[in-house]
Order: sequence, then C-alpha cells, then structure tokens
Amino acid sequence: MSDLGEYNGRPIVGTGIIIRNTGDGLSKAMTVDPRDLTIGDQVYVLLEATCVDMHYPVEDPKYPAIGGVRRIPVLSAGTATFIDEADASAAIQRQKEREREHADKVSGQVTISMAILAAEHDDGKHAKKRVPGCEPCDEEARLEAAEADAAREAAAIADAEAAAEHADDEVAAARGRRGGKRG
Repeated sequence: MSDLGEYNGRPIVGTGIIIRNTGDGLSKAMTVDPRDLTIGDQVYVLLEATCVDMHYPVEDPKYPAIGGVRRIPVLSAGTATFIDEADASAAIQRQKEREREHADKVSGQVTISMAILAAEHDDGKHAKKRVPGCEPCDEEARLEAAEADAAREAAAIADAEAAAEHADDEVAAARGRRGGKRG
C-alpha cells in the first residue's frame, strides 16, 4: 500500500470513491448512442470525471488499532460513453487480478500482524497488560474468566453445603433439647 499521508494527525489507511451526476453523462450518451438495455445486460462505460470534494470519514473499521481514516474523493461525472467489451475486457481483467493480489497481500499482512503479536506475547511484552487481538492474551482472558466462574460456583456450593450442615446441626440440637426434656 502506498503512503497516503495523514489527515488531522491520523494516518490515511485507505481510499474509496463517490461519483455524482453519473446519470447526466450517461443520459447524454444514450441520446447520441441509444442502447436497448434489459435486466442482466452487461455494458462497459468510460466516464470522464472531475474531483470536486474530499471526505475523510471516521476511523476505518478495518484498522481500529491505528485509528486510521479513509480518504474518499467525490467526483462529478462529465462525458460518458459506452465502449466495446473487447476494448474494456483487458483493463477489467487486469483490475480483477490486481484486486485479488491486493486481497492476498492484505490477508498475509493480517497473518503477519497476528504472528508479531504472538511473538511479543511470548517475549513477555504483554505481561503487564493484555493486548486485544493477541490470540494468546485473548485465550488467557478466556481461561481466567472460566476459572473465576468455576471458583464462584465452588464457593456457592461450599456455602450451600455449610448452610445445609448448619441446618442439620440446628435440627440435631432441637431434637436433643426435646429428648432432654423427656428424659
């Protein structure tokens, strides 16, 4: 991923796009080159656009740990034209391949990040405070919670047994008092 800079001191970790006024350019194209389109038809459109605004949404949910934002350019569509599949297919195929490669790379980055967290954990760097997203830290938290639940349950059982024993003692004492009066 290229360095996209910062916005208000926060790293820009991704981009997106908004395209406005697309209907205007396509409607003009349809008056010059009318097409009888039906549901399911696949067409290729070449679009001229101008960047007219920029949005910086709140934190990117894919990168909550670093508090990154996404930069979203807003484009205003200009002229649009239909192009033949033959002219578009090579570019479309290249883009699909690039998207697959990027997805594989990002997936690998996540795996590497998790491995780094696990190594830091093993080195004792998480001893003072657990790190969210670190699998060993998360597992320790789950085990600790399970142990605490088990301890609470054992204490509740011990309290119930003590109460039952106390009740038995009370019953025995009451029987002894009654027995003593008869004697």
